[in-house]
Amino acid sequence: MNYEDARKRNLMVKLFKKYLEDSKLDTLEFEKRDMASILYFKQADINSYILDFFKESSKEKFKIKDDCMEYIIILKSKYDMYIAQNEALKEEYIKLYNILKSCFDTFTIDDKTYNENIGKAIDLATKLHHIYMPIYSEQMIINRGCLPEDETSNYYNHFHAIEDMYYELIGSGKSWKSVEGDINLDKDMNFKVYTVRWGHEDNYTIRRTYEGWDVRHISMNGKTEKNGTGALENNLDHDSVCYPKEGIEYAFETLWQEADTTSMSFEELQSRIQDIADWISEVEKATHKYQPNWCLYY
Repeated sequence: MNYEDARKRNLMVKLFKKYLEDSKLDTLEFEKRDMASILYFKQADINSYILDFFKESSKEKFKIKDDCMEYIIILKSKYDMYIAQNEALKEEYIKLYNILKSCFDTFTIDDKTYNENIGKAIDLATKLHHIYMPIYSEQMIINRGCLPEDETSNYYNHFHAIEDMYYELIGSGKSWKSVEGDINLDKDMNFKVYTVRWGHEDNYTIRRTYEGWDVRHISMNGKTEKNGTGALENNLDHDSVCYPKEGIEYAFETLWQEADTTSMSFEELQSRIQDIADWISEVEKATHKYQPNWCLYY
């Protein structure tokens, strides 16, 4: 199980959800921009997976592929099988979830109660799954080692998967009508770093792209990887800036991933970007301030 499989599964769920809204999905033509505004595909999805789901029907227009529609019809038949039982299944599931959750309330797990109830919860989850068809995080799907539609009972044989379904039932699951981090893509942000070399803050312009970051500076411009390697670090190294390289790379990668997989606002992303810049600035200042005056290494 890898990210690509998990992501394509979530995109198929989006198409299924759209089909529930509009049963004429197979007759519709989409331009690439429609895939974001109507189907809620992210830019990276459109660039990477468009031909997995669509065939070109005319110049710059696409229709959903026949095999995708066939799969959607199968999902719809399972939805129809259970939808009438939704309220009863949901009520019973929430009761079972609370019983299972209580098993972890103390330092000693209540294995007896857990084992008595997990099988019932899995059975309910497999039925509710076909009604709700939740969007799950790609990392969770990878961790479970299978797609929920392929091995439904196996997928839910873990408390965290049971818990994810609970969140879906109470309205706290992931919305399929979201392009997540695309709302903060390709927008200029300031990245102000103090350098001893120049004796003042140096301002970089940085953007989050669907592949990583794009950095603009008077010295060097260009592509930067998700972890900050590339143009950004090249600029810092060029100005002999002292910074915690491994920590900064971890921070950039972590921030990129969170900004991509949530609806993080531009303002929040800008604030966190400057947090990293401030960290670099403080390390730069402290390194020069506190090195022994006889050392002169930096």
